[in-house]
Amino acid sequence: MHSIAREQLQKYLHSYKRTLREEGLPIRHDGKKIHEETKRAMRLRAEEILMRTVNTRVAFAVRCLVSYDGSLDYESPLTTFTISFNTGDFLHIYTRYSIDWWIGRKVEEGETLSFIPTAQRLTRLTPLHEYPEKNDSFIEESNPFIVVPSTRPIVLLGPCGQESLLTRRLHTALRLTLTRKFNGRIRMLKTTLGERKQTQSFGVLVAGQQVAGQIGQVIRSTRNRGMTRQDTEATIDTFNEFSDEKEMQMITSMTNDLSLLILQSPFLQTPIDISKHPLAPITILVKISNRKILAKLLRKTGCPNSDLAGADALNVMPSSAFDMVVEDGSLDGATNKISEYLEKYWLAVHPPHPLIGPIDTPKKESNISLRPSTPAHKKLSQVFRFK
Repeated sequence: MHSIAREQLQKYLHSYKRTLREEGLPIRHDGKKIHEETKRAMRLRAEEILMRTVNTRVAFAVRCLVSYDGSLDYESPLTTFTISFNTGDFLHIYTRYSIDWWIGRKVEEGETLSFIPTAQRLTRLTPLHEYPEKNDSFIEESNPFIVVPSTRPIVLLGPCGQESLLTRRLHTALRLTLTRKFNGRIRMLKTTLGERKQTQSFGVLVAGQQVAGQIGQVIRSTRNRGMTRQDTEATIDTFNEFSDEKEMQMITSMTNDLSLLILQSPFLQTPIDISKHPLAPITILVKISNRKILAKLLRKTGCPNSDLAGADALNVMPSSAFDMVVEDGSLDGATNKISEYLEKYWLAVHPPHPLIGPIDTPKKESNISLRPSTPAHKKLSQVFRFK
């Protein structure tokens, strides 16, 4: 307040004194006290919303493309409840706190609810050179997150290509066993994700495709404008992307309740094919590295020796390209290993512990000092202990 206005208001308040000896109402601006009260009110609001978020559902999930250290961000609503993550981590977002903060948790066992910087805030904090190169079509420039399904879909690969009879029989047995073990917690979905429609000739598509009639109409309507073969292929790619987008929406909707999902697609042959889509699935390779044993199994199932090429293509890939590599002599052993892995992931998605830890409220300063050795102090510490 301006000094002249303050003096005038002070004189106005002095005129309402009961006696001449009574002091007028002082006008003082305690900026430090107001700042502390504002911080306390904001903290209480953040604690209230954080506690209320426990009863909400997961809104969406993201995969991190950059790293972030929450312990260094002092602008967080609650500095003790600020998340830290690395590149490649998965986060569950529960609710939006403000334009700069979400509330969610890292999809790992033992993690609790914390404040997460939004994409808009993290973009301002992250230097441009830390962003990954835009090699994939679904990665946007300067985007620290990629939206993925709420639970990572499961894709089984190997021992040969997906079209091999041996692979189909082995995957069928694995899916049936996993369905029995995860009764009510796992689903299966047959999808055409990754299918690339091919043309037999200029403007002619393979029969049986759902979008063939639509593309044919586009081609016929553009012939008079001198449409080239490259334009036709670009149109087909556009419809392919539209078909994949519909499949992605279906997968995302089936994981909204945080149930496990096994994808069955004959067009997802290798992790390279899977990486073209923002699925972030759990890729499990059932590996048979011994060629003699693999050739014997192929002969028993009536498969051609050409299926060995698909097995070689998968076996030469590094183990880091897969989330899990299973090489076991028996089907039961392989199933048990996969079940243990998925059970740990289930606990990370569905934590059995409370979603929020104890909130340590700031202690008020007091002139009363208690000696640690007194029984009264021990009783007070037991009463105010957070469990």
